Amino acid sequence: DNVVFCKKDPKLNGLLQNNYIPRVRTLQNTKIGTIEQKLRHVRIPDQQGASEIAPLVAESFAHMMKEKGFAVDFAIHNAGGVRASLNAGDITVADIAGKLLPFVVPIGVYELKGKHIALALEGAINNATNNSVVGTGSGSYPYAHKLDYLYKPENPLGNRVVNLKILTDDNGWVAVEAEKYYLGTSSAYTMKGKEGYDALTHMKGLGTVTVVSMADCFIDFVRKYPEKLAAAEQVTSKIG
Repeated sequence: DNVVFCKKDPKLNGLLQNNYIPRVRTLQNTKIGTIEQKLRHVRIPDQQGASEIAPLVAESFAHMMKEKGFAVDFAIHNAGGVRASLNAGDITVADIAGKLLPFVVPIGVYELKGKHIALALEGAINNATNNSVVGTGSGSYPYAHKLDYLYKPENPLGNRVVNLKILTDDNGWVAVEAEKYYLGTSSAYTMKGKEGYDALTHMKGLGTVTVVSMADCFIDFVRKYPEKLAAAEQVTSKIG
């Protein structure tokens, strides 16, 4: 009884029909890749496995930052930053920018000591699982590129990430050194230390935030490295 029907505003409707809708249709029809089977996204690893997408998104940050001239050692992305799985078939720009990574959040780089990398990973997992902390949700769970570690939930706070290793070009997997600085990349959101990532605020200086968005990175990555999606590499982190 309280429903009111409003007439379309001619000027606003014209903008939608002539400017907005055609651009959306173009994005929906701009194919950037194809996958033969569904790539699953889950925030916290379960009995079926971990997210098959979030690690690739993290890797896309590293590839884009390297193209921008930053010698990135590792990348971390929070699970909540990925909003959907990818179904089999063609992938369009709209699928990435409108569904998978809809937040227009820029990517940044920062120098961080090894001990703070471990604390950032632990803090994010503690937050996601409410392990001895009052967490803010499962979206903080970290997915990483070029980092391998074991999370021991029974260990005391501050000592739950063990056997932290980093993949290097020259020597393969090596132990992360507590006092050594490494160059990482993440979204500007996690760089602010939100949702358990407060250890990232111990970065040297303020870091560098670029004008490149999460979607920009992954769209470029899908176009240039279709074999990465085909491989659907599993996240290297493990819960022990």
